[in-house]
Amino acid sequence: MKFAILGWTAAVAVALSACGSASSDATASSDAASNTPANAAASPHLLSPEKANGALITLKDLPAGYALQPGDDSDNSEGFCGGALPKTYTNYTAVAFGQSQFGPFAVEGIQSYASEAAAKESFRLAAASTGCGSYKEHDGTTVTIGKLKFPDVGDESLAIASTAGPSKIDLVFVRRGSVTFSVGVVTLGAPPDTDLLEKLTATSLKRIDQAVS
Repeated sequence: MKFAILGWTAAVAVALSACGSASSDATASSDAASNTPANAAASPHLLSPEKANGALITLKDLPAGYALQPGDDSDNSEGFCGGALPKTYTNYTAVAFGQSQFGPFAVEGIQSYASEAAAKESFRLAAASTGCGSYKEHDGTTVTIGKLKFPDVGDESLAIASTAGPSKIDLVFVRRGSVTFSVGVVTLGAPPDTDLLEKLTATSLKRIDQAVS
């Protein structure tokens, strides 16, 4: 199955990559996938890696049957429509859960930026990258992208419904101040659970608000 977390967003890509381990208990821990560029500068706007890990969705936020999905700690994904997005964040963390190797999956990625302006620009570029309607991945898989009806959340948000081969992916991209995050629900064949997506998005936004307050 082709799916990857894009630091601040979940994006259709080559594998369930950039999804690292996290605590299987109440809060995601430092075991969660985390990636901080070497040249990251300290900033009062920065959501620390530890606080970002604590804002991630956890097993307790999900229905019974989900388990942590293994992965690595690198952000090796690409943007939509075959383009690459600049990795201008100061730190990045991500996590993925699934009920089986065939899904359904629930995924999240969080990025923090040195300033709100930098987060706004990243959100703008990522939103613009979803406008092609459809494209082909490197292996020939056709990816389609459409709008998803979803409540407005955070300071800015964008919700899309996407397909990649047999996979169906509902994704929400959110900016809150100098932090951006994405939550996605992925299935094979059956429609993704939009109610679950809404719940997970609200949960993560609440935790991010608490972390930066």
